[in-house]
Amino acid sequence: MDKRTRLEVKPELVDIEAALRDAEDLAWEHAKVAALAGALPLGSDPHEFLYKEMQKRYAELTNYLEFLTFNGLVLIRAMLESGHLQLAAEKPIHENDVAQILGELSQMAVSSYAWMIAGYEILWPANKTMPNVGVAFNFLSDDITTEETE
Repeated sequence: MDKRTRLEVKPELVDIEAALRDAEDLAWEHAKVAALAGALPLGSDPHEFLYKEMQKRYAELTNYLEFLTFNGLVLIRAMLESGHLQLAAEKPIHENDVAQILGELSQMAVSSYAWMIAGYEILWPANKTMPNVGVAFNFLSDDITTEETE
């Protein structure tokens, strides 16, 4: 059996003012993405409404940032423990560096959660109106065999 090292990463909100600034930035970015996807001119009344609504919702979410971060860490742990994903770092790696990486990954997850939560009822497309789009992933060509390369 492999020897294991247990690291506990706690979600602690250190600076509420920084979190509120980050929330405002996310609200702007997500309102901009939504406006561009919906062909709304930036600065138009609908875009301004969307931004202000998102800003209010993101600010509210800062009250739950530790909880959202905790859930992000649980998600990342599950993905790592599945063996399907691994940390791309040279090993051995110092525990502080692992905590830093996990924190950054958790911020990505929390941004996604926040976008979904804040966008509920104003940005969510119903199944019938969901655009026919996919998510592109980029891998090294030598690592993936496709029907075109077989």
